[in-house]
Amino acid sequence: MNHILCPIDFSETSLNALEYAVSIAERHKADLSLIYVFTEEYYNEHLTEGVKNYEEYEEEFKARLGVICDEIKNDNFSTSSHVISGNFLSSVQNFIAAKKIDLIVIGTKGVSDVFDMMAGSNTIKLLDNLDIPILAVPKKATFNGLKKIVYATSYQEEDKIAIGELVKFSSPFNSDITILHLSKRNNLIEEALLSHFREELEGFVNCENITFEKKTYSENITLGIDTYMMEEKSDVLTILMEKRNIIDRLFHKSVTKELSYLMDFPLLVYKKEKY
Repeated sequence: MNHILCPIDFSETSLNALEYAVSIAERHKADLSLIYVFTEEYYNEHLTEGVKNYEEYEEEFKARLGVICDEIKNDNFSTSSHVISGNFLSSVQNFIAAKKIDLIVIGTKGVSDVFDMMAGSNTIKLLDNLDIPILAVPKKATFNGLKKIVYATSYQEEDKIAIGELVKFSSPFNSDITILHLSKRNNLIEEALLSHFREELEGFVNCENITFEKKTYSENITLGIDTYMMEEKSDVLTILMEKRNIIDRLFHKSVTKELSYLMDFPLLVYKKEKY
């Protein structure tokens, strides 16, 4: 991992995510870019005649972001700050392409972000449109290292590649990784599927710090994951998501309720299209 991007809007939520981004950059000795996207919508909302023009707002944001950048400077990684004017999503996409970003770390309000998805939160926009890994950090999350990471699997072929990427990501933290599969019932078929997946994975990645768990759930799979994360005091939940998974499923059952469970924890998302 060479280059990490952390969007900042100066809120407590984004600054909390920055703590995660700094630690990851330090462990990987990666470049860390901070970006603030100054949108026309923001300017119009705060426009008061005779107060500040567009350029003055822009200079203010550059100064504020520069202060943050100076505060997190560290000999183990390089930092840079960027204020970009334009649409949030397209600005981030262009920055990713130009700088060859490997990971985005972004703050999310958690449950409120999910229930605001019809209005379109920035976190949801990125999850729905980007194909690079995204770590979404809820406001209430507290960084205590990345000791325990859970990867929720449905035994897809692409899971093996994503888990390989997760092993590389977590290696500097010496994280314990749990491969978690939830099913409606516990039977011989489920046992055989887990055994087959474990054998294939062991031939694909170094499984030294990997354990496997199979749990049953009665009502909602995401609630089952949520319960497991709390019981095990895990630090990060990792999933493999299809592009446009969120919006495509929005009008099928209660996706907002499902996602609200997952957004209780830092959520590391790998995109299926990438593999």
